[in-house]
Amino acid sequence: MIRAISFTSEEKINKDIPIDDFAQILTDPNSLLWVDLSGEPTKKIETILKDTFNFHQLSIDDALMETHVPRVDDWDAYVYLVLRSVTTTEGEDIQIGIPELDIFLGPNFLVTYHSDHINEIETLWKLCNRDERYLKKGAANLFYHLADEMVNQYMPAIEQMNEVIDQIEDDIIDHPKTEMLSQIFKLKRTMLMLRRTLLPQREVFSKLARGDFEVIHDQSRVYFRDIYDHMVRLEEINESLRDLVSGALDT
Repeated sequence: MIRAISFTSEEKINKDIPIDDFAQILTDPNSLLWVDLSGEPTKKIETILKDTFNFHQLSIDDALMETHVPRVDDWDAYVYLVLRSVTTTEGEDIQIGIPELDIFLGPNFLVTYHSDHINEIETLWKLCNRDERYLKKGAANLFYHLADEMVNQYMPAIEQMNEVIDQIEDDIIDHPKTEMLSQIFKLKRTMLMLRRTLLPQREVFSKLARGDFEVIHDQSRVYFRDIYDHMVRLEEINESLRDLVSGALDT
């Protein structure tokens, strides 16, 4: 699916924009274009990224061909980022997923690419269609709202794991079973996977907050500093839960 929404210098929201119109919108520095790409052949998406947006081939290859931990690369005219969302399943046998979102952020555009469904994309897309305020403050502010939505999903996932750990601790005392060992080891692996995501993602927002990139204006940096603080807190909570899981294993 290739979809786009724009906010023009005349303060109008345009939807269902043809691919051929992307280049014309980008010529207006006071406009904003958000293009979301998913579920299309790689060659078709590569053509849009290369011919319409003139992205460097290396950043295109990174987005389409490889899987990455969270990162940010400065390409002068734009910034390429990789962020990780989080998904969970219900029940004691909790399953954690961390789908990848590739992002190209420029002075008047935001391009998102993902292979998996990402709820935060859908949430923000619907908000943009209803409320122009999400679009009128520029690409960096739109990206902030997307990043904030993604980071906010980590806390419910961590709280859900905390509940599972509490239940395991109760069961160890009241109804200990050998099968609990496999569940505890699974939780330890999940915590390690989250740690490998949270730490580099925290550093991404640290760089955005420091003002290392021209596409992030001064007035936007304070918002990314707030997200960075959230990431620090999430990483601390995750480490505490890892200690609880280790304690359960020792018990």
